[in-house]
Amino acid sequence: MSQTKVFDSREEYLFNLDETMLKGSVILSEWSSLVIFEADRAFVSEANLATILTAVAAIETHLRFEAAGFRKKNLAWLIDNSNLKKPIVDALHELRRYRNAWVHGDRSDEEEPDFGEGGQEDELEEMAFEAIRLLREVIYSEQWV
Repeated sequence: MSQTKVFDSREEYLFNLDETMLKGSVILSEWSSLVIFEADRAFVSEANLATILTAVAAIETHLRFEAAGFRKKNLAWLIDNSNLKKPIVDALHELRRYRNAWVHGDRSDEEEPDFGEGGQEDELEEMAFEAIRLLREVIYSEQWV
């Protein structure tokens, strides 16, 4: 079931994520803040693929900020060497692989995208909600309470 059926709007969904996950304060780099803002704009605009791509970029930007001495490492390394809990790490790797399939053209399920009902648009919407949720999991993982 789509998350939009649970909430009146995507803005409400974002607000709910922030209200339930943020219990204190977090420190974000200026770069992270900008990319998170762009991911949120894509999400609210229902640009599902753009949401996924930008949310993963925001996650990577934030993890690079957190791992200041290891900025030359790839996203998989940053995820594996973060302080994130195993379920989040596993979900991030799944999201990373999903994003890579779109970016690198590694989608083998069909030659041409099917954006009809029940097609890839539904899958993209589901993954956009997951991406924006995981973005919050990452940026709110180390809070000052």
